[in-house]
Amino acid sequence: MATYSDEILRFAETTPLAIPEGMHFTEAANRLCGDKIRVALDTDGDTITQVRWQVEGCAILRASAAFMARLLVRNTIGEGHHLIADFEKSFTEENAFRTGALEAIYKLPARYKCALLPWQAAENFLREGQR
Repeated sequence: MATYSDEILRFAETTPLAIPEGMHFTEAANRLCGDKIRVALDTDGDTITQVRWQVEGCAILRASAAFMARLLVRNTIGEGHHLIADFEKSFTEENAFRTGALEAIYKLPARYKCALLPWQAAENFLREGQR
């Protein structure tokens, strides 16, 4: 049995939108496995228009970042907070994410932190912007 689903591998191959030199970003890392991610969000008023990221890490980290970017775009910042919270909750309770594109990660509890890292970085970025 393959460790990763074809859908996770397809998401993991997504080319991220680069973070331009000098643009503000938030960085998160998992010291246990070495995963690192930088996330920046472009907004127009209260709407998220672009999600940019740079990663060094596993396929689950890359897939989760690409999936997150796809979901957050065209949402308001408030809706972005709710999507992030719902994704985080999906690791402790049933919700729509458990049957979505990344459903295979729920069979890999040791990889939950990999999947959560981009979402946590995006949440930190949104919180920093509201200060």
